Amino acid sequence: MTRTNSRHHYPVPDAVLQLSLPVGAGATGYATSYPHLVQALAGRPIDPAGYVAAAHMVYGWMPTVLELRTADPSAPFAQEAAILESARTGADLSEGQLDQLKASINNSIVGVSKLLHFLCPDRYAIWDSKVYSYARAVAVPGWRFKNDHDDVNKTGRYQRYTDELRALVARPDFQPAHQRVNTAFGYPVTALRAAEVLMYANAP
Repeated sequence: MTRTNSRHHYPVPDAVLQLSLPVGAGATGYATSYPHLVQALAGRPIDPAGYVAAAHMVYGWMPTVLELRTADPSAPFAQEAAILESARTGADLSEGQLDQLKASINNSIVGVSKLLHFLCPDRYAIWDSKVYSYARAVAVPGWRFKNDHDDVNKTGRYQRYTDELRALVARPDFQPAHQRVNTAFGYPVTALRAAEVLMYANAP
């Protein structure tokens, strides 16, 4: 799988192993809605209609309005649905496939990551500016949060993050952190969700 080079790389740090969620994290609207969104897509094959519905559902978690575009107006969303279905059935998407989904979904790799996560929560993690800022703040002590959209919105950076997060959560020493998240939420989440939400909640 091709990886786009970035000028700076901020790896997923081992510090995630020691993180916890703040008190009350399980009572937020995001936490209480999350399992219902996952369940709504669980086991659902993705056709063009399902692609449109899933993308709009996920954008309920986003601060922007969704504008969907399709690569082939003669068969709207057929290509995009096929890519998403291949991910659902176990494929690791190529950079080109991720870029095609990104072009369809507000030109946003953040939106793509959330769609992939809700469809495949054990294989794809959510990526956004707060996760980016956590990794960057650990890598660059003293750095203060600034939403650098162009830096966050790089497909290659998301791919690298996904690879590194999968490696982190496969380690036996991640299990206590995973359990802390399950306890805080009051329901089980995948290891990838646990690692991502720990970084999100502890971002500067």
